Amino acid sequence: MHEKPPRAPAPRGEKVLPGPGHSFAMERWKVPVLTCAYHTHPEFEITLVDGGHGSRLIGDHLGAYGEGDLVLIGSGLPHLYHGRAEDSRSPTWARSYAIKFAPHCFGPDFFELPELRPVRALLGRSSRGLSFPPATRMKAAA
Repeated sequence: MHEKPPRAPAPRGEKVLPGPGHSFAMERWKVPVLTCAYHTHPEFEITLVDGGHGSRLIGDHLGAYGEGDLVLIGSGLPHLYHGRAEDSRSPTWARSYAIKFAPHCFGPDFFELPELRPVRALLGRSSRGLSFPPATRMKAAA
């Protein structure tokens, strides 16, 4: 008799709340280890790692992250980051920025403007997650 493989846990829903008077949320992390639970949210997320390393799961892709890592995570795409405590070198060794914005945070037709056609296409491609090349990472980090 064959046993069924264990079922993967469902991602937990995360509530993203921009601060008063803000259209989107920005988080800055300076922690010993960058770790977040497997979760999802309707907002798009841009994450830049500027310290530390570990593993990340975005959609169905499991890979490594490290300093300079820049990704765009699509709306509703499950993801997690996992660092190892034994790799940490200081209380602020793992550092990252995350910007989270709702699809209509700038108004219902903002991304429909002709000038934003490339941005709209980029957001569409983020449905499976996007990792950016080093040159783009360096510009974003600056």
